[in-house]
Amino acid sequence: MGKECLKCGYERMQSDVAPEYECAKCGAIYSKVEAAIKRKSTKTYDAVEKGTRASIDQEVLHQQQVSQGIQIDRKKRLSKCKACGKSVSKSAKICLHCREKDPVPSPPRSWLLILLAVLIVVWIIVTKPFTTISHESPVDISENYSLSFTLQKYLERNFAAPGFAASWHSNILSVQVIGNTAIVKTDLPKGSRKLTYMCGAVSGFIYDRGRSSLNISRVKIVSPNGSTLLHRASVSHKCNLL
Repeated sequence: MGKECLKCGYERMQSDVAPEYECAKCGAIYSKVEAAIKRKSTKTYDAVEKGTRASIDQEVLHQQQVSQGIQIDRKKRLSKCKACGKSVSKSAKICLHCREKDPVPSPPRSWLLILLAVLIVVWIIVTKPFTTISHESPVDISENYSLSFTLQKYLERNFAAPGFAASWHSNILSVQVIGNTAIVKTDLPKGSRKLTYMCGAVSGFIYDRGRSSLNISRVKIVSPNGSTLLHRASVSHKCNLL
């Protein structure tokens, strides 16, 4: 049976190429580790407890660093023993202070962190208020005064000439262009045939190929109180009385 390292617990094998006095796994010097353990039961260990000397584990690590010429961040290489709370190497199998086996606490399981992240995402999704997203283009509901004036003058010029005025033109109360809709307010009664003639005259203006850039696609004839008497949805539809 090969020599066992009291620092990391490694048992030396015949195939190891490290010197006989040195652990092939952690590089510790057997005699120094054994001497440090023996000092634990002496008065020298009491001096270590009072802070007059560095801890045995830190001393062994320091000697190992000096012998190898390697500068190691001690904070990253050391941990707290889960039994006595003193500093031990993260690779140590046995605590040099209390002889606890596997003294380094196990790191938190990664799956617990993943589960926590999933629960947080689910909570955010469940508690977030649902919103309806409309993919339709916003409708401009403000009046286009320029187009309203142009349409009004078109109706006057073509359907209100002296001696040739249309019978329905005098019933027009107002003309507006709001968004993509031409709206004519009239005092004609609901169901009157003159409403159809009025709609046809307005349609001739907005559906003219030369005015396609105006983007007016609907016609609506309304009563003085705003209720719809007739409407035309597009150039492919007819003027429908309501």
